[in-house]
Amino acid sequence: MKNNSTIEIRMAGHSEAAAISALIYDAFADQKSNYTDGAFAATTPGVAEIEERIKDKTVWVAIVKDEIVGTASCVTIGEGLYIRSVAVDRSVRRNGIARFLMDHMEKLALENDHKWLKLTTTAFLLPACRLYESLGFKQNGFEILYGTELVKLKKILNPFSSKIKLQKHDHVK
Repeated sequence: MKNNSTIEIRMAGHSEAAAISALIYDAFADQKSNYTDGAFAATTPGVAEIEERIKDKTVWVAIVKDEIVGTASCVTIGEGLYIRSVAVDRSVRRNGIARFLMDHMEKLALENDHKWLKLTTTAFLLPACRLYESLGFKQNGFEILYGTELVKLKKILNPFSSKIKLQKHDHVK
């Protein structure tokens, strides 16, 4: 499945909110004990919040064999794009799905003339930290979410040197 041609990225539909919420919850469930209750609840939004994000057209899903296997959400903040709720089904991790979602987020940002990407994660999510660093994100401070420390990450975008903008994504809807 490392071949990205088998992954479809598209905007989420309203009827998919419950599946997306469950996917996010399941993706973080194995780390629940590392979060405070409030931070875990904020990290794993419920169906109603996902429905609102879908209405705002900010939720994207990764589809493999007609199944939602990953998701990411984004929101414009000033001159940049804030990425949140990046999650991949545990059964298909380490197949490039998160990287593909992140590439799509960068492509969206570049198409809309954004100057940066930002996100937060926790230091105990080591594979996520490694992925974001490999994509060019740099640590940009810390913040506390309901008693759980988050690492703030930022990537400055350069439309002239980004390979993302130059790639054609025929398989992305």
